Amino acid sequence: NSNIITENRPLKILISNQDNRLEIINSLYEKPEDIKSKSGTGIKNIKERFSYFTNEEMTLEKTESEFRVSLPLLEIETL
Repeated sequence: NSNIITENRPLKILISNQDNRLEIINSLYEKPEDIKSKSGTGIKNIKERFSYFTNEEMTLEKTESEFRVSLPLLEIETL
């Protein structure tokens, strides 16, 4: 995890449906580079899993104060 969470810097998470996409936004207080892991394994895993079900891209946006992920909503096929 690259976020520092304290009483003075709580983790804030917003989950919403925007334009038929699941949007997750969380506050970002990054750890100093020397103690932060940059593997990105979780994000890579989600991208690979979604690619099996849709051609729509997962989008990522990072600013100084927040991290935003947008995933396409998938329709469930019924038999």
